[in-house]
This record gives sequence, structure tokens and C-alpha cells, in this order.
Amino acid sequence: VSPSTAIPQATSDVNLAYLVYGIVDRGSLTPDSQTLVVGGFPAYRTYLRFSLPKSISDSSTIVRAEVLLTQRPSLFANVADTVSLLPLIPTSTNAVTDIRRILDLSADGAFAALDSTRLVPRDSGQRAVNILSLARSWGGLQADIPRAVAFRIGLEGAQPAELQFYSSEAPAALRPRLRITYLPRTESPML
Repeated sequence: VSPSTAIPQATSDVNLAYLVYGIVDRGSLTPDSQTLVVGGFPAYRTYLRFSLPKSISDSSTIVRAEVLLTQRPSLFANVADTVSLLPLIPTSTNAVTDIRRILDLSADGAFAALDSTRLVPRDSGQRAVNILSLARSWGGLQADIPRAVAFRIGLEGAQPAELQFYSSEAPAALRPRLRITYLPRTESPML
């Protein structure tokens, strides 16, 4: 196949990009109020904010922190497909209120040693995503920086697979939760 239209002064890579592209016949359905979607076409991301008591963040040592999500089965993937769920770290302050902008300004979770989690889109049940290093950093943040995490999938926009989870509008047992295990901080005696 050769391009029938050339873009003046464009590199061969740019001309090839206009030649080879995917066409989506059917995209992801718009999620209802009880569903959080990560991935799909168009690619969705999920943003979760938490309210962590100062008694935990300021005077305790967090030893485990997990976001608990209850997964719903999705039909937008092959039966055996797996997808990487990648955490993002929001970097904006509370002055930014547009969720799209907050997600665009988020940093890759690898910068805070947050690992991806492999999930099968057609599975269901409770999933635990480790965010220990992120939760430990919340105690040192300014008050105007939200305690939050966002999620995207690997190969976002390049595959139709999506992960679905219950939202905070779902029944209480299915809602996303933050599970933190912590110990009281002890001061070492002065010698």
C-alpha cells in the first residue's frame, strides 16, 4: 500500500502514520454511575481520592496500603487476555478541579515504585492494588495536595480491552476502599 496523499515536508514516519490506523467499529459503552472503567475505546481512566486521618498519616508508620476494587466482567477483550492496571500519581493541587486536566498532569506510578497489576478483563471479584509507597508519601504533602491515585491500562488506546470496577455509588460491600495497616510511631530514646 502506498500513500495517495503526501503531507508537504513531513517525514516518512508521519506519512506512514496517516496511512496505517485502526478503525473502531464499536467502542466501549458509557459507564453508569455504579461503574468505573479503565481502558477501552475511547480510553477511560479512573481517579480516586481518599480522606486519610492526620492521626494515621502524621503519627503512624504505614506498613501496608492497598486499594480494594471489586471487578466486574467486561466483554471488551478475548477470554484469555490480560491487561496491566497501571497506577498514576496525581501531581496537581486542589486548585485544579478539572478531572481530565488532573489525569493529564499525573505522573507514572513507577516513579514512586508502584507496580502494575495484571488482570483479566472477563474476571470478577475483589482485587487489591498495592499503593504502599504512595500512601507513605501522603504524610509529607501540603494540605492542598489531594491524597489520590489514578489508574490507566497498559497499551492505552491501542487495544479495546477494558477493566470495570464498582464505583462509590454501588452497594457498600462493592465500593472501592483503602485498606491501611499501620503501627504507632515510636520515638527512639536520646542517648
